[in-house]
Amino acid sequence: MARKKPVKKSSKKLHVKKLKIDYKKYLKKPKLTVKHALAAAVVAAVILLGASGWAWWTKIVINPERVLDDAVANSLQTTSVTRQVLQDDGNQRVNQISYLSFYPPTITAESSTELSQKGRQRQETTITTETIGTTNIDLVRYSSVEGEENLPGAENFEKLIGVWAKREADPAKGGQATFLNESLFSIVPVGNLKPEARQQLLTLMNQKRLYEFESAERKVENYRPVYVYQLSIKPADLIEVLSRYAELTGATDPRQFNPESYANAPRVAVEVMVDIVNRQILKVRYGSSDRTENYSGYNLYRPIKFPEDTITIEELQQRLQQGGGQSS
Repeated sequence: MARKKPVKKSSKKLHVKKLKIDYKKYLKKPKLTVKHALAAAVVAAVILLGASGWAWWTKIVINPERVLDDAVANSLQTTSVTRQVLQDDGNQRVNQISYLSFYPPTITAESSTELSQKGRQRQETTITTETIGTTNIDLVRYSSVEGEENLPGAENFEKLIGVWAKREADPAKGGQATFLNESLFSIVPVGNLKPEARQQLLTLMNQKRLYEFESAERKVENYRPVYVYQLSIKPADLIEVLSRYAELTGATDPRQFNPESYANAPRVAVEVMVDIVNRQILKVRYGSSDRTENYSGYNLYRPIKFPEDTITIEELQQRLQQGGGQSS
C-alpha cells in the first residue's frame, strides 16, 4: 500500500493588504446638479398634474350632480334644438318632430306631426300635419292622409292637402296662439335667455330643488358617455318655473300657468338622459306614461319659411265639414 507523501508547509506568510475606507467621504451630501433639479421638478409636475386631472375628472367632468346642473343651464342658453315626441298607447300613435328656433325677432316652432289611429276592425288611418307657431301666429296644413276612407267626410281631405291656414292672436278677445306652447314646454325649459333672466330661473329651480335626482347611472349610448337620471318632479313647482319662464321670455301669457291648481297633484316619475361631455339633454322619458322626448341638433340654424297664401283656421275647419273647397 503506497504511502501518502507528507505535505511540506511553506514558511512564507500570506500578506493580506488591508483596505482603508474613508467613511467621511461617503457620508458627505451628494452634490445636486441643475440637471437633477430639473428632473425632480418635472416628476413633481407630472404627479401634481395627474392628481389635479383626476380631481377635475371626478369632481367636475363626471360628477352626476354637476353634469345635470350644467345640462339644465345649457338648455336655457341654446339658439335652437330639435325635439322628437313619441307616444303610443296601442290605439293611437304620435310622432312629432319640432324645430325650435330662438333666433330674433321671435321664438318659432316648426313641427311635423304624424298621427296614426286605429278605428273599427283595427283599420289604421295616418294623418300628417305641419305647423308653424310663434308668440302670436298659428299656421297649419295637412301634408298627407293615408287610409282616409276610414274617416267621416274622407272626400274633403284631398282638396285640403297643402292648404295653409292661419290664426292670429287677439289679446283683446282673449285669443292666443297655441302651436308654439305645444312644442315649447316640457319638463326642462329650453330657450336662449339673457344672463340675468337665466340666473333668475336657475335660482328658482335650485330653491325648489326641482331636478334633485334619486339615482344616476353612468352608461354608454351611441358611443357617448351618458348619465341616466331618475327624478321625481313635483308638478306645482314645475308649473311655477314654467310661469316664470313665460314671464321672462314673453313666449306666452304666464297667467295660464297656475301652481295652485296642482297643489295636490302627485309627483311625476321622469327619466332624463344627459350627454356627459356635451352637457346636453338627450332624452326624457315619463315613467307613468308612454311618452318619450328625444333632443338633438342643438344650436343648428335652419331658416323657417312662412307661407304667403293662407286661409283662416276657421275656414279650414268649415271646408273639412262641408266638402273641401278649392285648394290654394
